[in-house]
Amino acid sequence: MTMRGLAALLGIAVLLVGGIACAAGAQTDSSAGIRVKGEASVSVEPDIALLNIGVETMAETVADARAQAAQAMDAVIQAVKANGLDDADVQTRSFNIWPRYEYPEVTSNGRRTTRQELVGYTVSNDAIIKIRDIDAVGKVIDDVASAGGDSTRISGINFSIEDPKRFMEQLREEAVDNATAKAEHLASLAGVEVGDLIYIAEVGDEPVVRGFAEDAMMMRAPAAAANTSISGGELELSLSVQAVFSIE
Repeated sequence: MTMRGLAALLGIAVLLVGGIACAAGAQTDSSAGIRVKGEASVSVEPDIALLNIGVETMAETVADARAQAAQAMDAVIQAVKANGLDDADVQTRSFNIWPRYEYPEVTSNGRRTTRQELVGYTVSNDAIIKIRDIDAVGKVIDDVASAGGDSTRISGINFSIEDPKRFMEQLREEAVDNATAKAEHLASLAGVEVGDLIYIAEVGDEPVVRGFAEDAMMMRAPAAAANTSISGGELELSLSVQAVFSIE
């Protein structure tokens, strides 16, 4: 075979390979066709409460402030465990020590100014606890406040689902049905027919959990002996998919 013939055959091979690649790319191109987002949601009751608790103490020395904080936090944790929680349900979130200053006015060379004076130290110890009995949340809060006394700090509560993935199958089915309905509606408006599903992808790895309110309360130990009332309400789990259908 001559060099010219060999070159011609190689050119034909290149064209064939290029044509196959283009055809494959056209079949898998998710930007072609009818692109829609399918959505699904379900309302469920929360099965866990995440409570942010802690203590804060002040003293003239670090040692005294730390000792007071340790004693208060130990009492708080004991109160938590008395309500059925164990070590796995308690996680330290932060531990901080910082100096406290006052700035009294002084007169120097006939001028009034302020001077920084170290007056003591503050120690804070914060943890997050997981409560699986929603009905017991109010009692846990009362017991924590009582155990920690005036050093108690409760900085927030969130309700959630411990295993949202168990709702994945239902949400996926509803999201795909929603995407299909959207594609058919768009196709009818455009006067075309919906073809095959050529691309689909789930947005995110698990359902998004949303509450109707994020409680951002900052509480100290209550002055009255009334019981704390806590309601979990409902949560919304949502999931979405991206889908592309061909046009016939």
